[in-house]
Amino acid sequence: MDRDAQHALTSLHATLPDTLSQEARHYAEGSRAHSTQRAYATDFRLFAQWCAIRQRLALPAEPQTIANYLAELARTKKPSTIEKKLAAISVAHQLAGYVDGENPARHGVVRAIMRSIRREHGTRPKKKEALLAESIRRVIGAITQELEAGPAWRRMSALRDRALLLIGFAGGFRRSELVALEIQDVAWYPQGIRLTIRRSKTDQEGAGRDVPIRYGEHEETCPVRALRVWLEAARIDRGPLFVAVAKGGQHLGFRRLAGEAVAAIVKRRVRAVGLDPEDFAGHSLRAGFATTAFSQGASELEVMEITGHTSLATLREYLRAGRLWNNTAGAKLGL
Repeated sequence: MDRDAQHALTSLHATLPDTLSQEARHYAEGSRAHSTQRAYATDFRLFAQWCAIRQRLALPAEPQTIANYLAELARTKKPSTIEKKLAAISVAHQLAGYVDGENPARHGVVRAIMRSIRREHGTRPKKKEALLAESIRRVIGAITQELEAGPAWRRMSALRDRALLLIGFAGGFRRSELVALEIQDVAWYPQGIRLTIRRSKTDQEGAGRDVPIRYGEHEETCPVRALRVWLEAARIDRGPLFVAVAKGGQHLGFRRLAGEAVAAIVKRRVRAVGLDPEDFAGHSLRAGFATTAFSQGASELEVMEITGHTSLATLREYLRAGRLWNNTAGAKLGL
């Protein structure tokens, strides 16, 4: 974590009541995922800086102060971004002991301002494209060509990227889940592999889930074979599955890839086959799995068992996309 992020996180934790014991403070600080805490901390620090410039109190803040802040953000920020910043202000007040009735971020005037911003500027975010099976095959085809030529470090990188993309797609993984996988999370079976996700965005309690990935029909695009080849080539027998590759051709010890690296790999690989990298990100693998599965007739329950989705509303966005062309009513209009 960089110095600014650490400072922001420390500032957010400083809002906790002084009466908490050391043990209670430890659990309070760990009540949310670290990435979420860091995002909240950064957003609250920016709000506090805004308040300081205007000589206004950030904690506790007046509802009018928060309302004015949101209105100023609306000049340049999307409603979804403003909502995240408001959530950070709310969490800071919650940690400081301000419950719903006393939390200025939940005051009526703040809610009214937020409703007006959503109504005026819209709420539908621009989503990244799903990386569908057809595009995955094109990407893997390009990677296969790279494996046949070039320096050793580039071939090693290609082996890693092939395994990462195929496993990420076949398992419908979030990028954070993908980079968190370790050798101990892999169990090999005649039918394929079982990957254990020990913790995820919607499973902060650590209940975990098992994701089966079968051998593919085609050797070139088989996720199980791709993973085995990568692990054997990189001589990974412990630690994370996906690590950085140096130009010298060797993996760098056990340095785990960051989540941002997954997005960078996706963008680099789709660019190589003529797709616009700005349309894709790490989440494109997960979205691609769900959309492709639904287009092939998979049920919501079958997809949820793989992806670990807990919200049907979110899942149905992929359902609509996957079955967009399955509705034949438009083909019966006689046009």
